[in-house]
Amino acid sequence: MAQGSERGAGPPAAQPELRLLSSRENKLLGRMEMEYLLPGASGRLSRADLVSLLAERLSASREAIVPVEMRPVTGTDDLLAVVYVYRDPADARRQLPEHLFLRMMSKEERARILEERRKAKAAQRAKAGGK
Repeated sequence: MAQGSERGAGPPAAQPELRLLSSRENKLLGRMEMEYLLPGASGRLSRADLVSLLAERLSASREAIVPVEMRPVTGTDDLLAVVYVYRDPADARRQLPEHLFLRMMSKEERARILEERRKAKAAQRAKAGGK
């Protein structure tokens, strides 16, 4: 009967615990490179949720925070997250691959953008083939 109260049976807690493992400033690239441990968050926290949580805690804009890696810690339900916090969000777009930003979007938004790219590529091929 108490299955609904089991761990992981519902949405993540309002404020998951964040433990900062390492933080270093990369002055050349204009970002802070941070590594966090989130106990009990493996499989329960999305990239968008992590960005929202960190934006609130660090008083930074959501666009300036990029989760580079989120992986479970073997043998536990903990989550290890590597996050870059940029001074200027434009630097993030210029330095990082586009797939990191696509991962933070909703499935519908990501599908729409990828479909637009496919159509543009097909139109470009048709135009090049017609010459």
